[in-house]
Amino acid sequence: MEDPREHDGLVGPKTIEAVNAADPVWFVGQFSVLRCAYYGELVLKRPVNVKFLRGWLNRVETCLRHAA
Repeated sequence: MEDPREHDGLVGPKTIEAVNAADPVWFVGQFSVLRCAYYGELVLKRPVNVKFLRGWLNRVETCLRHAA
């Protein structure tokens, strides 16, 4: 689902308010998707980073397990 709010790249009071209002499990799930995409981009841009990918994804999985 597309977020209608304007993205400015900053974490300010409106961002904190939105995060606090969100369902924690939903938020962690959405944030995890973004983290995985970011890690994939890192590996595509610099393939030598593939050696770190398993560890990065393990951290995402751990975060998801703790949120559930």
